[in-house]
Amino acid sequence: MTVSLDFGAFDRLTTELRRAGLGVDADQLDEAVHRTAYTTSNEMIGEIGLAVRAAVRSAERIASSELVAAIQAAQIEVQKAWPDFPFA
Repeated sequence: MTVSLDFGAFDRLTTELRRAGLGVDADQLDEAVHRTAYTTSNEMIGEIGLAVRAAVRSAERIASSELVAAIQAAQIEVQKAWPDFPFA
């Protein structure tokens, strides 16, 4: 089965993380999406999922509706490929 992901959702999250002052999390996600070579698609989505999960934890104290929407969109993209990914 082929799954198509909107990688723009990860870029939007990276942007919102930076706006919220969460540069470390933004860098981690950008690294996972754009600067890491993977041997399998499972490895790739797992690493991106971990970066999104870290962003979720860091953003818990920030009430920006834009950041919340970006996190939700990124989680949806990860779940397209890994429906049971443990974000919590």
